[in-house]
Amino acid sequence: MEGKYNHGQSFSERLQQRFDWQTSGRMLVYCIAVGCITGILTAGIYTGLQYVRASVHTVYPAVGIKMPAADDYISQNGGTPAVSVQNPWQRTERQDVFGSLVLPRYWILIPLIPALGGLLCGFLIWSFAPAAAGEGTDHIIQAYHFRNGLLRSRVPVTKTLAGFLTLGSGGSAGWEGPVTLFGAWISSSISYGAQLSVANRRTLLLAGAAGAVGGIFQIPAGGAFYVVEMLYASTALELSAILPCLLSSIVGYATFRYVHGEIRPIDLPQTVGIHSPMDSLMFLLFVPLIAAAGWLFVRFVMELRNRVFRRMQIPDFF
Repeated sequence: MEGKYNHGQSFSERLQQRFDWQTSGRMLVYCIAVGCITGILTAGIYTGLQYVRASVHTVYPAVGIKMPAADDYISQNGGTPAVSVQNPWQRTERQDVFGSLVLPRYWILIPLIPALGGLLCGFLIWSFAPAAAGEGTDHIIQAYHFRNGLLRSRVPVTKTLAGFLTLGSGGSAGWEGPVTLFGAWISSSISYGAQLSVANRRTLLLAGAAGAVGGIFQIPAGGAFYVVEMLYASTALELSAILPCLLSSIVGYATFRYVHGEIRPIDLPQTVGIHSPMDSLMFLLFVPLIAAAGWLFVRFVMELRNRVFRRMQIPDFF
């Protein structure tokens, strides 16, 4: 029986037989490109959001309210926060309430400004792209399973702008929804322009989302695994997309770090960690408590939305 390879073949010919450059090699290049693009864009989104937050937070000190640092990111210069938060409620004018509770005179701005940002966000969504309401990851899941890996441009762009309004004004929201959706839209546009197959479009859709998550959260491995597990309600994973997502997430992380190398997502004290077997046991016991708290929080938010706000006879953007 003849061997699988001819001994007279060159190394490149043998490599071509083992590795299909027309399919796998092409996707390799696309994943690297998507990681670079999403890393640059997420770095730009982060910079733009800091300008929005800085502009909004100039209102508070102007009326005598000194707020804590606007972001969780910590400067690497000695591991100290960029803004001192030792006395976050320092103010020029005070008003005593019930004796011990002290509030600034214009305390109403603290909830009012995020509420105004939410109102503008709602007006933007319901005026231009009502489909952008809800979680950004929902659109990725639908695009992957039902739309052959394609995303409409109006929804991700509107979702990103709405995220700027919400997060910039101090609203309670996270990065993952709009940033993940924006990265998936970038990769979807690239795959559509390159006329990739449906299977490759779906894979590149996930790779773009992973590159954005890996960059903005600075978690190269976490970005990949987050994306491949969010597609299903069970514990299933999209195994075929793990390597492309991991490659894109690593490149997105490296690109983001190249632009914003001065920041890191969290700065823990040296006392935090596992120093004994008892610490490991406590961490393990902590996991189900956190899972239960997360489940209760999600249920509470959903029930509040469905049973209270959706039943109000007011325009949706309110």
